[in-house]
Amino acid sequence: MIIGVTGNFGSGKSTVSKILARIIGARVIDADKIAKKYLYKYKEKVFREFPESRKNNSIDTRKLAEIVFEDKKKLEKLEKILHPSTRREIEQLSKTRRNVIIDAPLLIEGGLYSLCDLIILVKTPKEVQIRRLKGKFTAPEIEKRLKHQIPFNKKKKYADYVINNNSSLKTTRKQVELIWEKVRK
Repeated sequence: MIIGVTGNFGSGKSTVSKILARIIGARVIDADKIAKKYLYKYKEKVFREFPESRKNNSIDTRKLAEIVFEDKKKLEKLEKILHPSTRREIEQLSKTRRNVIIDAPLLIEGGLYSLCDLIILVKTPKEVQIRRLKGKFTAPEIEKRLKHQIPFNKKKKYADYVINNNSSLKTTRKQVELIWEKVRK
């Protein structure tokens, strides 16, 4: 079974993926990690499209994020560089085990939902998302990233289950366990 876990930036989808993986003995495929690998693999293409993101011979990811989250067309250009290879690798990895979890913030936006037998959407109030992300990102950076993701109500149409991740880890774990019990039946 291929299970997609998605949610907007800072929702806790990786936490839910890890909990679910432990419960069912699944492998987690982290779409963000795979995309980051291709970001560096295709750095010359990235430099051609976004020369201001070059810092010495490396990618200044903070600068790149600033560029692409300011302009939807530039974000689309970056996605065209990264998404085909990222998707191919996720497709290949999803065939390697009986149970696989695809942890992807852009599961819907990137079309990865079509690979999934089941989709879990992680919901978190915006103020909780911001609080979780505050140490890593500034408030404007968080707002810009959230603005480029599909709103919860649209993602919900694709979801088989929704987890409300605005409480304790214990509560989140219980919701994941209940979902898995329903799925197993």
